[in-house]
Amino acid sequence: MKVLQVSTYFLPVIGGLENVVHNLSKALLDKGHDIHILTSNLTLTQEKIDVVRETIDGLSVLRIPCTKLRYGLEYPNSLDHSIFEGFDVVHLHAHLSPFYLSAARCAKEAGIPVLTHFMAIDGVRTHRNPGVRFFGSMFESYSMKTYRDLIDVALAKSQVDYEKLTGPYGFPTVKKLPDGCPASYFERHEGRVFRDKFGVASEKMILFLGRLHPLKGIDVLIKAAELVVKEHPDACFIIAGPDDGMMPEITQTIEALDLGENVMTTGFLSEEEKLSALSTCRMLVIPSLSDIVEVYSTVISEAFAQKKPVIASEIGGLSARVDDGRNGFLVRPYDHEQLAHRIMQLLADEALAERMGEEGILQVHSWDEVAAMAEEIYRETLAGSR
Repeated sequence: MKVLQVSTYFLPVIGGLENVVHNLSKALLDKGHDIHILTSNLTLTQEKIDVVRETIDGLSVLRIPCTKLRYGLEYPNSLDHSIFEGFDVVHLHAHLSPFYLSAARCAKEAGIPVLTHFMAIDGVRTHRNPGVRFFGSMFESYSMKTYRDLIDVALAKSQVDYEKLTGPYGFPTVKKLPDGCPASYFERHEGRVFRDKFGVASEKMILFLGRLHPLKGIDVLIKAAELVVKEHPDACFIIAGPDDGMMPEITQTIEALDLGENVMTTGFLSEEEKLSALSTCRMLVIPSLSDIVEVYSTVISEAFAQKKPVIASEIGGLSARVDDGRNGFLVRPYDHEQLAHRIMQLLADEALAERMGEEGILQVHSWDEVAAMAEEIYRETLAGSR
């Protein structure tokens, strides 16, 4: 099959969704399919990518000029249905940006079957910015009605989104297609790579992996760290990920609470460094504050593949993946005291942490398995459109 994968951002932009598109596309390519990527020329900063066409890991990438008002509001300057002609199916990897809605319309005009991944449906309603809540909810309501007339299959990663698509939003054809995990994440890795580079000696290492964004709850994690180190002065909190506007605030908070010996920021980690950090941490913590930033959470899969327990906020897709008390703990968003209590519980009971990690790995799919699921859905969609 000739498949067009559509994602607002793609490599060299690094992020959860970009990794999903890259890994799924590579796995489908390995199965003999002709995989193309349609993306924007945007990055997460003000810079733009000048290259229009290129090949990345065997994938043919086309970048179109776009205008970005803010993250999630990306508009293609020009998008023609001729771009979509000749493909068997088009797979849109999200739904909220106008970029995806424009792509769905053009694919429909070209007569190509369209599948759309819906993620964190209604999540914008929990955004802490009232303007984003109001206008975002209006746009999502309009988008959901429009997508029903444009697409052939709605895809969900989480049970929460699946039930919304089949229930209140009434999409006629809904399929589940989760994210996967690269084979390398199931292997054992040398923790010294991370420890030596960043000078981490503590055996009580608590890891955060993600963008340094206000909705990721990093301020809540630092407040929890202040409580934890009173009971476990040798605990080490690692905040790893690219800055998305929060680094000055994070640095100031760490200094104000005198946590410089216990809380460390690393910036972006390479794959080797990330795997090493996951292999040597005691647990992964995801203290996010809004449904909109947590759909399926790639980093949960990565932690589970390394048999690590996960403590996560009871929101969005996180609550569908973390089974409270079995493979980790769920905590109330914004509640730094409850978060600290659960962290200390796992620090004090290493056997419990190990049991939870053993449960977690049972949930994780490899990308090869996910590609086989996608392949079957694409074939069914193509057959149904004829």
